Amino acid sequence: MDKIDVTKLTQMSNFEIAALFYKYALTNSRGLRAINVGRGNPNWINTQARLALNRIVEFGMQESLQTISLDDGNLAGYTEKTGIAERFEQFLDAGDSVDGFLKQALRYTQDTMQLNQDELVFEWVDGVIGNHYPEPSRSLVNVEKILNRYLEVNLYRGRHLADQTQVFPTEGGTLPWFIYLMNSKSAIF
Repeated sequence: MDKIDVTKLTQMSNFEIAALFYKYALTNSRGLRAINVGRGNPNWINTQARLALNRIVEFGMQESLQTISLDDGNLAGYTEKTGIAERFEQFLDAGDSVDGFLKQALRYTQDTMQLNQDELVFEWVDGVIGNHYPEPSRSLVNVEKILNRYLEVNLYRGRHLADQTQVFPTEGGTLPWFIYLMNSKSAIF
């Protein structure tokens, strides 16, 4: 690999630098596959996070049909918060890897983060179904707590700054809370 002239880097935009580093990653000395983790359009997806999201959608649809079911099930009502975490646990199959991941995530958010499970599951379900605009508009309450935990561990280097930080996820932050929980198994589960 050619040596990179640091003085040239200071004259490049962050996008040019990212493109240069990606070019070098494609021809790395260990022959490893390069993973594009830059802004937008990565060359990979987190399948477990997306499958988990779909399980929450599936559960949410079942829950919605319990309150109102019209037009042969094509129209449904809102979900009920009381007891939703227990119903979600019963919905999940412990033998399924994605469901097992969701069960681990719930245990972590309860045991380590002390999040109210009915509020958390209701927030997840209500969010993926799209019943309401997020409130507060910057982030869902429990999702913000999970994101702040991630930031404390990975960005703030263990400093407790969650109480001083408001999180405003953007499209680039799609599924960060599941990705955090999935990628942090060894450290926090």
